[in-house]
Amino acid sequence: MRSKTGLATGYSVHDLRHVAATFAISAGADVKLVQRMLGHKDATETLNTYAALWPDKVQEVAEIVERRPAVALNEQQDGSGAAA
Repeated sequence: MRSKTGLATGYSVHDLRHVAATFAISAGADVKLVQRMLGHKDATETLNTYAALWPDKVQEVAEIVERRPAVALNEQQDGSGAAA
């Protein structure tokens, strides 16, 4: 059928699901969103398939954690007390 219509013949619906998941992850979707989008029973299935696509944020998180005490101190000194 696909060859008669001129559509790509090398892709299945399952392949398109992988493409959709890859695009969602690259756009910033978290694991629970992708899990729901694909209808996976739980996030483990999603992570087992797509974990390598999520960026490694270890350095980013470490930098935020290191800055957090300074931000809290500044808020106390300013008297704002609001969380950042």
